[in-house]
Amino acid sequence: MISLAKYYNRHRRRAILIVAAVLLLVLNLVRWVNTAYQTRVAEAESTAERVEQYRFNARQIDQLKEELEKNLKVKAQVEKAFFTGVSDEEIASAMQIRIQNLVMKAGLESESIRPTRQAVDRNREGDAGAVPLEEVIIKARLAGTQQQFIDFLSDIYSSQQFFKIESFTLKPYKKAGLKIFIEFKSYYFLKNSE
Repeated sequence: MISLAKYYNRHRRRAILIVAAVLLLVLNLVRWVNTAYQTRVAEAESTAERVEQYRFNARQIDQLKEELEKNLKVKAQVEKAFFTGVSDEEIASAMQIRIQNLVMKAGLESESIRPTRQAVDRNREGDAGAVPLEEVIIKARLAGTQQQFIDFLSDIYSSQQFFKIESFTLKPYKKAGLKIFIEFKSYYFLKNSE
């Protein structure tokens, strides 16, 4: 027993050092496990946030698709109302022919129909890639009856293309006739000739 006590007293410092080293090793192991656990928890929370954001975006996709379809339909309707062509001359000619057809359909007599082109910037500032909206002013001198003029106005307003009447003047002509001076505006987009 004495030898064991002697041995213990002689190696007591070593035992304390070994116990302290083991204790530090265990504490470092616990700290490492805790750090690994905290990292995993943070990764799991980050993944959960990304999954929730993905689910939110997936729900929004259907709504965005519906909105896009509506906007494309509106765009198609608007584009139908405006003339489109490759050159200004082609469009002015098409507008002149369209007005001439409406004049003939209403039974009016056309003395002259003259288009004049004019560039108008109707786009908001900062719209990159926006297509400029151009306008053509069409001045016409017509002759006919009041009923023919009313029919002509009805045809203009029921036309698929958008015509804006800027001004008109009616003057008596012969017994039941009218001299009509009318000025229209119509709008168009130039498309690429690709």
